[in-house]
Amino acid sequence: MATIISDEALNYAILVFTKILSPVVQVIAIFVNVFNVITFYKIGLRDGVSITFLFLSVTDLAYVTLDASKVITLTIALSPWQRDLPVSTLSL
Repeated sequence: MATIISDEALNYAILVFTKILSPVVQVIAIFVNVFNVITFYKIGLRDGVSITFLFLSVTDLAYVTLDASKVITLTIALSPWQRDLPVSTLSL
């Protein structure tokens, strides 16, 4: 079976996505969700749509924050001084 992408290219793509793109998107998402929470709170919680969008923003903010903490933790675990840990780049 022919491979579509080499292991070296796969490792490079994983590195780019996990070390560059993911943190940038997470930081933007955190700021946007904080802005959304503030906006929906200032609009007022008079109807179901505002309440739903407020809680959607809160839960999305919680998810992005927890995912960012996972990325930070795995970045530390994959650092050169932690070579004895049983963690690989595919754990990301």
